[in-house]
Amino acid sequence: MAAIAKMLTHMLPANRAEVETLKTIAMLCGSALFVSLLLIIYGLDLSLGLF
Repeated sequence: MAAIAKMLTHMLPANRAEVETLKTIAMLCGSALFVSLLLIIYGLDLSLGLF
């Protein structure tokens, strides 16, 4: 994760607000993916039948 952050800071413009925003979005997407994978592993059925 640190390598990706370093790459982003070197490749993107020097505007720190944009870099921080991209880091935040990437972390939120990663967290959502992790939670989704955990739900799949534990077999939680989120289909319409659940509701």
